[in-house]
Amino acid sequence: MLFQCYFGDVLVVKGSVLGQVDEEGLFPFEPDSQEEVVGDVNVKVFKGKTLILEGCNNQVSSEEIQEGRIVRIIGKLYLVGDGDDGYDEFRAVAVVLYLPDEIPE
Repeated sequence: MLFQCYFGDVLVVKGSVLGQVDEEGLFPFEPDSQEEVVGDVNVKVFKGKTLILEGCNNQVSSEEIQEGRIVRIIGKLYLVGDGDDGYDEFRAVAVVLYLPDEIPE
């Protein structure tokens, strides 16, 4: 899903967490095959700024972002660095962690 914004596109992307959040606030993420983002990407969460919800109702810490969890992320995709040293970083405004019985198809 894509929303137009004055400063670029805001994306809503569903997929799987591939690892825990590190000390820099990054975690590896694999988008589902039909999403706007293609290929694995690092997601950046910002302490005190990124909203992290479990089951759409309970606000939780980034420690709940664990490998294998299904999530929906709202944010913007950025290219970090220059030339061959550049990489994609999906900067999250919100991360929604689905409970096993709530996973959408």
